[in-house]
Amino acid sequence: MELDSNYYESMIIYQLYKFQKNNREKMMKKYGLTDFYASFILVIKLAKKELCMADITKILDIDKANTTRGIALLELRGYVVRNKKHDKERKYTISLTEKGEILANDILDCIRKSRDYVLSILSDDEIRELKNIVKKIENNINSIEEQKC
Repeated sequence: MELDSNYYESMIIYQLYKFQKNNREKMMKKYGLTDFYASFILVIKLAKKELCMADITKILDIDKANTTRGIALLELRGYVVRNKKHDKERKYTISLTEKGEILANDILDCIRKSRDYVLSILSDDEIRELKNIVKKIENNINSIEEQKC
């Protein structure tokens, strides 16, 4: 199917997203979870600091209720634990359990394999160039406070 050239890049980006998402969905099935929960696991795994519920909500850009439900299920299934900092505080951080670390590593492996498959047709120089272009796009997106359609 021939696409209008004004939308071609957007469609390719969407196809890449769907390819990755579908692969993660298949992998997450063996844990009895959906891709929705992979986001929580990855955010906790890749964070450079301890995260509280508000941090996770902000990073994933979802509402508090979804964060609460997502973390509650992951905690119930033994993938995460809540760590209370001080007895007098209501605030706590979320961390992965050993079982959560195994899941996180499986998710990262799935992402790596999908990425490697998609990029296998590119040279090392082309991959570096692609990373630079993607970084530019990311910086542009981050500089835009609100984009209206």
